[in-house]
Amino acid sequence: MQITILLVILIIFAVLVTLLKSKVIKGKIGELMVAKSLDHLGPPYRVLNNLTFIAQNDSTQIDHIVISKYGIFIIETKNFQGKIYGKSDDLNWTQIIHGNKRNFQNPIRQNYKHKKFLSEYFSIPENIIATLVAFTGDSEFPNGMPNGVFRPNGLIDEIQSYESNKISNEDVDILTAKFQEIGKTTNEKSQTHLDNLKAKRKSNAKSVELIAVVIIMIALLAGIPYILKKSINLNFPNIGNPKKQGIETANEKDDMGKTLQEETQRKFSFYFKRQEKNCKASFDHGTSGIVDVEIENCEIKYTPEIYLSHSDSSAGINLKGFASIAGSSYRSNKNGSWTDWNNSQPSDLILISMRYIRKNGEFELTPSTAFEKIRIFN
Repeated sequence: MQITILLVILIIFAVLVTLLKSKVIKGKIGELMVAKSLDHLGPPYRVLNNLTFIAQNDSTQIDHIVISKYGIFIIETKNFQGKIYGKSDDLNWTQIIHGNKRNFQNPIRQNYKHKKFLSEYFSIPENIIATLVAFTGDSEFPNGMPNGVFRPNGLIDEIQSYESNKISNEDVDILTAKFQEIGKTTNEKSQTHLDNLKAKRKSNAKSVELIAVVIIMIALLAGIPYILKKSINLNFPNIGNPKKQGIETANEKDDMGKTLQEETQRKFSFYFKRQEKNCKASFDHGTSGIVDVEIENCEIKYTPEIYLSHSDSSAGINLKGFASIAGSSYRSNKNGSWTDWNNSQPSDLILISMRYIRKNGEFELTPSTAFEKIRIFN
């Protein structure tokens, strides 16, 4: 009898050891530890854990989201041991444990993809979303923790360091309800997310092969004119690319498959409310007060201005031009009194513009300072 009990205990112990070594179980333990720490935030913070969002041909799984009037915080948790090496902008980081080395995806870059997904899915401006990475376990960073990476206790301090109001209390309630309803994780959604990840890995592998072939072809083609020029002294004139028209620029796609027109429309629509053919917005001029503006026959106009300077090139930036809200006329309301319709520039009245650039393969819309102070009104 005693031998039987001992065998049962040994079997249970062996099963527990095996489970604790499992990446999935270790990951869940780390997420539970961080979730427990986030509970200490209390009001006015709302904490949601283990969310899965499914979109057409895409999905994302987020460990923790904290919503408050100070912004939205997306947290990626890693429960690792050993020594961790990596910088914020590295593609991959390295873990060394018991002399074994393995690479894993940079969690900062991984979390940035979560931010992009959430911003696009819910039409939320990226500037109110912060991304943080939490490391649990016995891991250590010999070269220091990169910016944006914290232990659970430091994570709390970082979140509470944000003090500027960015979201109204009403919107906090709305977003919390949306995230809970749409992001609830189920077995079916988890399987869909895993299938999407497998499909992406296969697609990325094919892309790497294609890029290698293209590079070889370019190298060969680049060498042919050089050889001909050296041997028979031919001159090859430099032919610049023709300047694109605004509509062509608007239809250009970034590496995420989004057109500039789609991205600009989404960004503008967050600040402007369209009613039939008119647009409405509210401008906060600080000490000058708030001015409501209505634009008649409003539309987005694109002005191409394509160039690539040396400083922009080193930063991966390619200025594509400007997008602006234009209309046949406009009127304004300050202190409860609307002005008459002003159509002094009926052909192309530019009320506000934003620079759009191509950075790291994606369009990034960069509004002016005044534009950040525009909100739609009913």
